[in-house]
Amino acid sequence: MKNIKKIYILGLIVVALFMLPGLTYADSYYGGKPLETVKHGKVTGGLYIDSYLGFTGNAESANQSIGNAYVYYKFKPLPENAIVKNATLYVLVYSGHMQEAKETYVNVTYNGKLLDSQFLNTTYTYPPAGNNNTAILGPGHDNDPYLMVNNHTMRVTSDYLMWYDVTSLTTAGYNTALINTTGSRDGRIKLITLVVAYDIPNSTNITEYWINLGHDVVSYKDNNYIGKTKFIANIREKIENATLTVVHAASQDGMYTFNDVILPGGQTTADYAGYNVWDVTNYFNKTGENILTYNRTGKFYKIILAGLSAKYSGNKTFTITLTNLGKSTITIKYYISIYTNPVNGTKVSYRELTITLKPNETKTIELGKYPFKYAVSGTMIVKNPSRYRIPLNLRIKYEIEGLNPQMREISKYIAPRGEFRYIARYTGKEEGYADVW
Repeated sequence: MKNIKKIYILGLIVVALFMLPGLTYADSYYGGKPLETVKHGKVTGGLYIDSYLGFTGNAESANQSIGNAYVYYKFKPLPENAIVKNATLYVLVYSGHMQEAKETYVNVTYNGKLLDSQFLNTTYTYPPAGNNNTAILGPGHDNDPYLMVNNHTMRVTSDYLMWYDVTSLTTAGYNTALINTTGSRDGRIKLITLVVAYDIPNSTNITEYWINLGHDVVSYKDNNYIGKTKFIANIREKIENATLTVVHAASQDGMYTFNDVILPGGQTTADYAGYNVWDVTNYFNKTGENILTYNRTGKFYKIILAGLSAKYSGNKTFTITLTNLGKSTITIKYYISIYTNPVNGTKVSYRELTITLKPNETKTIELGKYPFKYAVSGTMIVKNPSRYRIPLNLRIKYEIEGLNPQMREISKYIAPRGEFRYIARYTGKEEGYADVW
């Protein structure tokens, strides 16, 4: 039941990204769904993409017989210390006809769990009449150049593309998929692709990633169409490396450009699918658009997904700035600890400071460079040795390099021979700000 719910939720997320009509252009004869970003995030490990390539690619066990096929595929291992942040399984099955309804039964099992059993028997209509997707995508999708069968299955020409959230089922090391099909016309399996974003504990690096999903066609019937997809970046840090991966479903690989630089294809292929991996560090734009184009070299080309990742140092400078807003000199004892995470992290630094601030004086405490998800815990003590109460007016600014800072102001009186104790913690959030509590 949980697996079905996850499939449903992932389907809704992808469907939401497909709902805006009229924003993309596809092959005018066969149609298709141009690639769009469906996932974008940051991890401390990396972006992993591995795929079975049909119909003749390597597998643990396979029988790609027309009408009755199965593939059991063991994916390349994830690092043994990987912590999976999100994982998606993609499956592409060939129905045997570009337009007609051909009965196709599909069972999808991942790491021993049955994810889905589908009976597929739909008709695909070429543009301009297209396909009515209003039941799933809503108004404005009466004539789409692709067919949404349900919230996790799309048909373009003779192929059914299915996707599943397998985050909770994916583990470090090896993962497996078993696809069984029965088809009245065909039913062979073109692709089984696993995409994983993962963390590595205590890593000081950040990998920002984009997954662009589609089901796009470039054919000899439309010589004016060249496919294009964008990855929007906004990175301040120096990029250590950037990697682009494309997974396609064509008997003849395409030709590609990334930010107007030609990329060589044909790296890893089978008879009806393949993938390419490029180092695009020197061509990557840290801010703005990164544009991938894809075109045919034969009569017919189809692309399913593209993954882009950019790695940079995750270490940021942590600082605390104190400003005395009052009219009297104050002395602060400050005890500061730094932990590897806010909940149950390991202490990596500790210091005791004595800070004297004259009226209107500001001092900044540089805590060092750490991953932005580390946490700072500070205990501040201000004592009043006199027989009279004294005012305390203090501004505290919590900063992490590259993130929006947070400020706190303290305005109170300290009782005679008393003390004021203030405890605060802060860490960095992926949303781009320092979180204080």
